[in-house]
Amino acid sequence: MSTTAIARRYAKALYELAAEDGVVDAIADNLATLAQAVRETGTEALQPGSLGAEVRVGLAEKIGSALGADSLLARFVRVLAQNDRLAELPAVYDWFVRIRDLAAGRVRAFVTVPAALSAADLERLTAVFSSLVGKRIVPELVIDDSLIAGVVVEVEGRVFDGSVRSSLQR
Repeated sequence: MSTTAIARRYAKALYELAAEDGVVDAIADNLATLAQAVRETGTEALQPGSLGAEVRVGLAEKIGSALGADSLLARFVRVLAQNDRLAELPAVYDWFVRIRDLAAGRVRAFVTVPAALSAADLERLTAVFSSLVGKRIVPELVIDDSLIAGVVVEVEGRVFDGSVRSSLQR
């Protein structure tokens, strides 16, 4: 089974439990922090087989004590550690956010621009793409100074390239 499928299954299970308890946003916030820590540390050190069971469980216990030993996320991290899947935390977070957005009727749009946008420009851009895809857009800005001008928006697997660079290449 691919790691993507594994992460998606864990994320779905965590989301369902969090939704039952009414703590989806709190779990997302704490999971984001854990995923960032794993990304910064590097997932190589946490790959299956890299750490012994005792080390994994000890690590999960320390994380759990910081989260509240009996919290849903602490229990979830313990399960990941027991199953030697701690390296999946960043992917689990990514899938968790996707599932949460889908349940809320919104989608992420990756907006690449040459410089920071004003709040008004971002709001207009979000409104245009929200009406285009029929869902509420949550923009994630990426500044790419190699763009001359314009914008590139990726939403739901579709790319809308309104950059000057692409226009010149065409």
